[in-house]
Amino acid sequence: MNLRYRVDLDQPERDELTAMLAGGKQPARKLKRAQILLVSMAVENRV
Repeated sequence: MNLRYRVDLDQPERDELTAMLAGGKQPARKLKRAQILLVSMAVENRV
């Protein structure tokens, strides 16, 4: 997987995105982008 952008989220930002995904009352595009940010953060921390 090629990394294009470095994603650096602090804990409150991660918590906000996780809560947004758990709630599910957001537009689909917003939820998908939140998922992408969280996965990018996880992949970056693994590398």
